[in-house]
Amino acid sequence: MSRYNRQLHDVGVLLDVNGLHSPNEALRLSFPGGKSQVVDGPFAETKELVGGYWIIDVKSKAEAIERAERCPIDAEGPMIEVRQIFEISGFPPELWVRATLSPPVCGLGLDRRQASLVGS
Repeated sequence: MSRYNRQLHDVGVLLDVNGLHSPNEALRLSFPGGKSQVVDGPFAETKELVGGYWIIDVKSKAEAIERAERCPIDAEGPMIEVRQIFEISGFPPELWVRATLSPPVCGLGLDRRQASLVGS
């Protein structure tokens, strides 16, 4: 996997990549009646779990698919879900000022096109 990550980095599309800890170490927040309630894991087994993710900066959905198809995963194992990250231009202009007052996520510019590859 490190070779795949290095290839994404070398061609200049990799913005972030991380693996996630086991769901046994997770917690969940719900908001019954508007108040937060925290429940510690482990949780009942689920069919689909997110094991990690990549955030890549690509020009199109087709390019995101092309990059995901190169991931060295077991054919009988996990799957990759490709999702687009919302861009600031997709929100009403009155929200732009508020968004730019917050620190940018991972130091990214607000006008970049990004796709997220979520590996389970």
